[in-house]
Amino acid sequence: GDFRVAGLRRADLDFSLGDVTVGFNLDTGYSVIPSTSWMVGGRLKVPTGSADSFMGTENHDIGVYGAFQYHSGPLFSFLQIGATYYGDNENYSSLDTQVAFSASTGVEYVVMADISVNGALVYSQSPVESASGLPGYLEDDLFHLQVGAFTRLLAHRFGLELQGGLSDTTPDIGASLTWQLLFD
Repeated sequence: GDFRVAGLRRADLDFSLGDVTVGFNLDTGYSVIPSTSWMVGGRLKVPTGSADSFMGTENHDIGVYGAFQYHSGPLFSFLQIGATYYGDNENYSSLDTQVAFSASTGVEYVVMADISVNGALVYSQSPVESASGLPGYLEDDLFHLQVGAFTRLLAHRFGLELQGGLSDTTPDIGASLTWQLLFD
């Protein structure tokens, strides 16, 4: 028998490293409203993946975001809003890109002192403003559900996040590993 996933043969599948994103978060601490906090941050996508294997775009992207958290005991609810500028790339010269906005909302539950789980609904505006001569679905916005588990070890936070697509243009499944260096 031939190994198949979603109708693809093994030779059609590509398992490789995609683009890497580095970023920072600055938690402003608790605000004047009890049990709330604000965070600002930024991200830079480094083009480590190959566009030929659809694992990268071969260009740099830069984004900024802000987040609001409300916490009650071990439960945190959050809302994050951001904007990303997608760099130009000769591989996608027929695409007119735009600054894309994103938003997510969800909850995080602290299971134990150094272990937490979360779930979120994530919206991302398409970075494609117009796709000259290409399928129109490239201009569609993306929605997905995300669940994750995180653990802290000394000054490091590690996580595994799984995504499930909710829109036609969002990948059906996805996964990402995160590592954060914490400065307390």
